[in-house]
Amino acid sequence: MGGREYDFATTASNSFLWSFGGELYNPETFEVKGYLNSPASVDGVQFYVDMFKYGPSGSGNWGWDEVNAAFQQGKLAMAMQWYYFNGSNADPKVNKFANMTGFANLPGAIGRDGKFRRQFSVGGQGMGINKYSKKLDTVIKFMEWYFQPEQQKRYARVCQTGLKQVLDSSEWKNLNSYNRHFAQALKYTNDYWHLPEYSILLDQLQEEVSNAIAGRKTVQQALDDAAEKHERTLRRAGYTIKRSETFPEVPDALITPVGQDKVVVIQVD
Repeated sequence: MGGREYDFATTASNSFLWSFGGELYNPETFEVKGYLNSPASVDGVQFYVDMFKYGPSGSGNWGWDEVNAAFQQGKLAMAMQWYYFNGSNADPKVNKFANMTGFANLPGAIGRDGKFRRQFSVGGQGMGINKYSKKLDTVIKFMEWYFQPEQQKRYARVCQTGLKQVLDSSEWKNLNSYNRHFAQALKYTNDYWHLPEYSILLDQLQEEVSNAIAGRKTVQQALDDAAEKHERTLRRAGYTIKRSETFPEVPDALITPVGQDKVVVIQVD
């Protein structure tokens, strides 16, 4: 998956960037240079970009639908996909290879610091309350109802949930061949910027990662340019970027350390 639209390229490439020890930025100093374009970040995105050499022609422009269609047509031996879209991959009425299709989480990577990491993009849609609503009481009651275990069980039968009570239930795990893996996946998720400027930063990173996939720029050039754009966007939005004297080769070691001394095997019960 590497399409320029929406977040196709970056939700995929970020999983490799993080697993190799890279980071999108420093949330304390708002520095992007030295983090997004760090050696570890480049290692991860380079690994991701290099995989397109082994994919079908044009796969660097694919999104969710194209990945599923190619997989179900037998054009791919393996594919990276959101769990939400695996219902059709496990359905023999849709995927003629369903009986021989297996599911697993991304394996992770050993970074240049010798540490093992497994991190990938969290997916989903948020639910919020508009403070200007004239029916706040009703909206709050709906959300309280919706997040009750019984409602989450109903929702999770056709999708996923983040409610631990449902994730831990054998009933839900046995609904299909991939729910057990999803329950484990939540332990290894990471996310984009939690900033109001999210959509601008996303589009800028999408553009540059797509440039690297298409070969218009090297991965280093693409991430250098993305870092420059991101810092310009943050400055224009009023953020103060506090420049550090040095930058770590592997930013994860400084920001949100998750590195392990040995490979961690996922145990699926």
